[in-house]
Amino acid sequence: MKTPYLLAAFLYVASTPLTFGANILWVSDVPAPGFSGPGNAAFTDQAFVSLLQNAGHNVIRFNGPDAQATLLTDAEIAAMNTNDLVIIGRASGSGAWRAPQGSQWNVSITKPLICMSPYLVRTLAGAENRMAWFTAATLPDDTTTKVKAVSVTDPKADFLLAEVPMEGDTSTGPFDEILDRNTSHISDPPVAGGRSIITGTFIREDNGALATCSIVAEFPAGTAVLGGPLAGYRMYLSGGSRESGSVPNAIPLYTGRETLTPAGERLFLRAVQLAINNGTPPAVDPSTPVAILSGPSNITVVQGGTVTFTASVSGAAPRTLKWQRDTGGNFVDIQDATTPFATSSYTFIATNLADTGSRFRLVASNPNNSVDSTPATLTIIPDQGPPGLVSAASIDGNTIGVTFDELLDTAGGAFSPTIDPFNYIITAPDAPGVSTVALRQDGKSVLLTLSGPIGPNFKLKVINVADQFGNALSETGVEIDGVSLGLNAIAVGALNPAGFAFAQGAGAFEVTGGGLDLGSTTDQMEFVNKTMTGDFDARVRVLSITGSNRVECVTKAILSARATADTGSGAVNVFATIGFPGDDLIASSVRASAGGATNVLGAPFSPVNLPNTWLRIRRLGDVFTTMRSTDGASWTEIGSASVPLGPSVLIGAGVASHRNTWFATAKFSDFKASAIINSPTLAGLAFNGTTFTGTLTTQAGATYNIQYKNNLTDEFWTTFATLNGDGTVQTFTDTHPNADNRFYRAIANP
Repeated sequence: MKTPYLLAAFLYVASTPLTFGANILWVSDVPAPGFSGPGNAAFTDQAFVSLLQNAGHNVIRFNGPDAQATLLTDAEIAAMNTNDLVIIGRASGSGAWRAPQGSQWNVSITKPLICMSPYLVRTLAGAENRMAWFTAATLPDDTTTKVKAVSVTDPKADFLLAEVPMEGDTSTGPFDEILDRNTSHISDPPVAGGRSIITGTFIREDNGALATCSIVAEFPAGTAVLGGPLAGYRMYLSGGSRESGSVPNAIPLYTGRETLTPAGERLFLRAVQLAINNGTPPAVDPSTPVAILSGPSNITVVQGGTVTFTASVSGAAPRTLKWQRDTGGNFVDIQDATTPFATSSYTFIATNLADTGSRFRLVASNPNNSVDSTPATLTIIPDQGPPGLVSAASIDGNTIGVTFDELLDTAGGAFSPTIDPFNYIITAPDAPGVSTVALRQDGKSVLLTLSGPIGPNFKLKVINVADQFGNALSETGVEIDGVSLGLNAIAVGALNPAGFAFAQGAGAFEVTGGGLDLGSTTDQMEFVNKTMTGDFDARVRVLSITGSNRVECVTKAILSARATADTGSGAVNVFATIGFPGDDLIASSVRASAGGATNVLGAPFSPVNLPNTWLRIRRLGDVFTTMRSTDGASWTEIGSASVPLGPSVLIGAGVASHRNTWFATAKFSDFKASAIINSPTLAGLAFNGTTFTGTLTTQAGATYNIQYKNNLTDEFWTTFATLNGDGTVQTFTDTHPNADNRFYRAIANP
C-alpha cells in the first residue's frame, strides 16, 4: 500500500495502515485548513471517516480554499492525487466549487472522486454553476428513502446492493435515517455520458410532492462537464444531513452527519470500493454456483407482532432469490417476494394464530444450480389476556393519562369501549367524573378529561376495555392507584406546533412540543413545572428524545429553573441532546437577567448515555449549580453561577424541537424537586403561668411540626402546632396542662 504524498508544509497524521485498506482523502469544511489527520468527534461528518477507518481504510482530511477565486495550488493537487480515492463530504460550503475552482476539481484531480453533496454537482445559471455533473438543481427531502436499482442486470448495481435486503428491484427498508434537515437530492438526470445506477423516491419538504432522485450515479473519465472533460472516474453518492447557511445546519458545525441506516452504510462502503476500482466491480466467474451464506432463523413472536426473515447468498448473477412458505407439507412461492440481488428479506405480520408452526425458506438459483436454505419456523404466542394497566397519573389534576401494556381495540370507532368515558371510574368519594377519552397515537394509552380536579392520590377502575384481539376487561374491571404530580404544563414562547404533556406515574411524564431554540435572548420550549420558593434541589432522568417524523441533532431535553414563564426570562438550564450521530452532549447555560444573553455554564460533556442520563439543579440563595450523572447517585458538577432569579422560581423539565412544524418528545422519570431545609432552631421559650410560648425562624417552602415531651424518657413526642414557613419569625403557643418540665423540638418538612 503506498503512502499519500504530502509536501513538508502539510501536516499528515496517519492511522495505522491495514493491509486491505486504501488511502482516502476526506474533503470538508473543518476548523483546520489544508491537510490534517482524520479528525475527531468535534467534526460533524467524523462518523463517515470512522466508518471508513473501521473498514480498514487509511483516511486523512483536507479543507480547501473557501473562496471560489482562490484556486487549489499545484502542490495541493499533487498531494491529493497520491491517494487512492478523494471523497467530498456534505459538510462543504458549495461556494468554493463554483468556477474556476470547481473546474479544477473536474480536470485536475486524476484519481477517483466521490461527491456526496448535490449542491456541488448541480448546474445553475452562469457563475453559480458548480461542477455541473447533473443538468439542474436540487430538491429538499422530507422522508427516508428506499433505493431502487435502475437495472436489475447491471453488475455495478448488483455489487452495490449485495448486502442490502431487497424485494424485487427495491430495498425492503430505507437507505437513510431522518435527522436534521435530512438530505437534498438531484432529481434531474446526469449530463450526457453519466448515468444513474441507483435511484430513490422521496417526498419533497417544500410541497409534499413525490420526486425521484439519483442515489448513486457515475461519470466515466472523459465525460464533458464544466471546465473540460473529467480527468478521472467520478461518482455521486447521496448521503449525510443537509447543509445550510444558518444554525441548526450551519457549515461545518452541524452538517454532513452520517444519517445512513445499517443497509445504507453497507452500500456506502461498497460504493467506495467500486470507485477505488474506477467503477469496475470485482469479477465473478459466471460458472460460480449459488450458495447460502446466511439463512433465516427461527422466530418466536407474540400474536400481532411483526417478524422479518433475512437471508443472503453468494454466486454469479443472474440469480433469483425467492421466499417460500410451507402451507401444510408443501413449500409454495410467496407472491412478490423475489429478487435478483444477493440479500433478501420477507416481513410477516403474525396476527393469525393458525400461522404458528409455519416454515419459511429461501430458494436461490442461477444458471449453474439451485439451493434451498434451512427452513425457519415461526412460533406465535397467543395473546389470551385482557390489556393490563401500567400507570394512571395526572400532570395537573385536570386530566389523567392511562397507560396499558398492549395495543387497544379501536373497533367501533366513536363507540369503541376504549374511548367510552363510562369505562373509566375514579372510585374515591365525591371524585370527578370522566368527560372524554382520547386514544393516543401509540395505541396503548388514553387521556381522560375530567369534570373537575382530583387530589394528589386517587384510585382508577377500568372496565370493558379490550385489546386488539378482543380480550376484554370484565364488568368488575381492574383498579390501579393513581397519582397527580401537581405540575403545570405551559408553553415558553410561541411554539409551532403547540405542545402537551402526558403523565406516566410518580415523577414520570413525557413532554411534547416544538420550539426553535433554547438560548440567545429568548427561549421556546414546552415546560412542565412547579413553583419553588427558597433553596431547592431538583433532578430528573432523561429516558429518550424522539421526533414525530424526524429529530434535530440539537433537539433538547431540558431541566430548567426560570424566574417566569416569559420567553426572555432569566434562567438556569441543564440539558441533553440526542445521542450519536446527533450532538450527543450534556450542557448547561444561564441567562442572568430578563432579555439578556444566554451564556454557556461549565464545559459540555459527551456522550449523553440515554437512557442513563440524569440532570440536576441545586439552589442555595442566589447560587445555582448544575450537575449530571449516569445513575442518579454519583454526581459531577457542570457549572455554578450567582443568578438573581428572585425568591420563587419555576423549576421543571421541558423539550425544544429546534424546528418549526416539528414535534419532539422527551420522556422523563424520577423527577423530584424538594426544598433544601436548614435545621430549625427554637428560641424565646417562656412560661407566663398558664402557657408556654416560643419562636422559630421559618424558611419559605418548609412546614414545621412543633412537638413536646414532659420527660425525655417518654416514648412519644406530641405534635401541638404546625407552622407554614414563609421566611419570617413565627410564634407558637402551647396551651396544654402545665407540667413540672416540658421539652420542645421542631421537625422541618420540605
